[in-house]
Amino acid sequence: MAFAYLGTLVLVTLIVFAVLAGFTPTFFIQGTGPTLLRQIVLGGAVGFYAISSLLIFRMYTHETESFFKRYSLGLLLTAIGLFGVFFLRTVGGPISWLGRVAQYTGGVYFLLAVVSAYRSTRARGVPLGAFLSEFFRNPQELYRTLVQTVSDAIVILDQRGRVLLWNPAAEKIFGYPEKEAVGSSLFDLILTGRSASYLERCLLQSETVRQIEIEAKTRTGRILPIEVSVSGSAGVTTAIIRDITGRKQAEDELRASEQKYRTLFDSIDEGFCIIEVLFDENEKPLDYRFLEINPSFERQTGINNAVGRRMREIASQHEERWFEIYGRIALTGDPVRFENPAKQLGRFYEVYAFRVGEAAERKVAILFNDISERKRTEEAIRERERDLERAQAVAHLGSWRSDLVNGMVIWSEEAYRIFGVDPKTFTPSIEAVRRIIHPESRALHARLIEDALSGKIVEPFESRIIRPSGEERVVLTSGIDVEYDASGKPIFLFGTILDITDRKKVEAALRESEKRYRALNAELELRVQKRTAELERKNRELQEFAFVASHDLSEPLRKIQTFGSLLQTKSAALLGDEEKDYVARMTAAAGRMRELLDALLRYSRLDSRGQEFIPTRLDSVVKDAVGDLEIAIRNAGARLEIGPLPMVNGAPNQLRQLFQNLIANAVKYRRSESKPFIKISGEVKNGEGRLFVEDNGIGFDEKYLEKIFQPFQRLHGVNEYSGTGVGLAICKKVVERHGGTITAKSTPGKGSTFIVTLPVNRGEQCICNQTESRSS
Repeated sequence: MAFAYLGTLVLVTLIVFAVLAGFTPTFFIQGTGPTLLRQIVLGGAVGFYAISSLLIFRMYTHETESFFKRYSLGLLLTAIGLFGVFFLRTVGGPISWLGRVAQYTGGVYFLLAVVSAYRSTRARGVPLGAFLSEFFRNPQELYRTLVQTVSDAIVILDQRGRVLLWNPAAEKIFGYPEKEAVGSSLFDLILTGRSASYLERCLLQSETVRQIEIEAKTRTGRILPIEVSVSGSAGVTTAIIRDITGRKQAEDELRASEQKYRTLFDSIDEGFCIIEVLFDENEKPLDYRFLEINPSFERQTGINNAVGRRMREIASQHEERWFEIYGRIALTGDPVRFENPAKQLGRFYEVYAFRVGEAAERKVAILFNDISERKRTEEAIRERERDLERAQAVAHLGSWRSDLVNGMVIWSEEAYRIFGVDPKTFTPSIEAVRRIIHPESRALHARLIEDALSGKIVEPFESRIIRPSGEERVVLTSGIDVEYDASGKPIFLFGTILDITDRKKVEAALRESEKRYRALNAELELRVQKRTAELERKNRELQEFAFVASHDLSEPLRKIQTFGSLLQTKSAALLGDEEKDYVARMTAAAGRMRELLDALLRYSRLDSRGQEFIPTRLDSVVKDAVGDLEIAIRNAGARLEIGPLPMVNGAPNQLRQLFQNLIANAVKYRRSESKPFIKISGEVKNGEGRLFVEDNGIGFDEKYLEKIFQPFQRLHGVNEYSGTGVGLAICKKVVERHGGTITAKSTPGKGSTFIVTLPVNRGEQCICNQTESRSS
């Protein structure tokens, strides 16, 4: 186009010179009008300007530079002016003036186009000539340059899919030179299978497709992914092809990376979430919203369906420091690692938080772990350490650890108290400890430490120390243990130290007390032996007296009873009623006295006539006792029920006497309105045999419980119930002689239960498997 304008300028210049020289042909004849030559020239000029105007305007639609619009309008107005001159028949007419106005206006637009081009060059910093030459360069040359230098393959096809254009980028991507590719079918050349079918359909239907991804093959047979943009017009199709192998690899790597991230995100035990921190107008953090969470989040927090919810909505009492920390991270971008309790959630967390995304997004990523159990364990350890310190203080037990490499020693608080030094001013060391040890104990201490370091077992040993105040104390060192390094060299020594000064004083006092006790005990034993011998002598005298008294008194009583009976039988006619009453009273009193003497004799014989203890079946003993009382039981109409009874070690005769007295009392002290019922049973509990003798008799007030077991003590008169008052005393003496106890429970008018405990025979407990019921 530049050559065309240059040629036009040269032609106009030649015409001007020709006119001045008088060699121009006649274009216009006054009165006749324009000549044929003039009309041909003007028509060509009009066409030239009109076409130029359209071409320039088309460039404006692509480049949107105001220069092209104004230049195009200038050319168009010039063409209109020449078109008016084309129809001019007379000089100076209206058409002549309109043509000139249009040409002048076109000139103004040419000027405006130049000004617009000048402004654009100044804004871009390029010379005006370069700017204009760039716009007026041959479009075909620009197109060819673009096709040859672009990195994407540009392929032009005809309607049958044959290659018309194959640029260098296509040669590089697919390996086919331009001579081999041009004229070949693109489908056979690089496309196969579904990719060929799809692209062929697009070509046949003249579809315009943007950025489809298909697979293609190279000359070597390698398959590579490509991105194709297809456009068709005027029977040809242009395909711009881009090799996206690198992009696909990057996408695959990104997907793999995302998959790794997602796998890590889903599988880690720690909780993870991304939050959006919410601020007020003063940049103060008010709340935060959960945007994303991992599967461990709910297990770590106990919060369900957290995504999209705000923290204050979930836990309204959540500590303010959480919001402050996350707000500071969102604003500054500085990551923070911290530990905080969340009391409303009932948990303690270890947290690492950092900002993600752009600062304006206010997003914070949080990796956290519930360490509540660890905190509880740590607190328990601290509590145990405090307890240990308190226990050491109470027990005066200290612990120590010696560093054999640097000679330093670590003491517990109680160790400082034992040695009498202040932990703030005293630094323990092996040498300092040696100075505190009493000189007489240093050799023993050093020897035993050497034994421990050589692998020997060191038993606890006592040594003396001297406090800085000069006070001497006695300590017990024990629990010595050695720690070795990888080479077997001892590096640490552990042990405990116990202040036993007070204990040693107590032991000394105890030894002195024991010495005095033994002397007193020997004297006491001598006194006891004398007193025992005296009691045994008096007891024998008492037993002899009881025997002699009962024996010697029995004879006069028998005579009184005998003569009284003779008076009642042989002299009854000579006695009046009053004399008969006296004789009856005398005889009864003598009988009563004889019963008392017999009871006294039985009571005394329990000590004087001891019997060896043997394994005894109580069920047999009870049966014998019931047999002895058979007549009394039958006369009273009593019913007996005997349950399982244990086997005990005892004297059978005395145990028989025990049950005789208990059963006889149950028969004697009965209620007149009901027949007696006596139940005898037993059980074994805590290594003792428990025996129960129950009745439904008259009972007694339990305030007399102690009295009824004393000799000759009665709750009723002789006229109400016969007896001597010795039966239960004999029972108590028998039971105590067997190492047992006897007691009773009773309710007046309802009956009594006597409870006897006796040591059982270890081999057996109960030998009666059936309950025996006897009645008479």
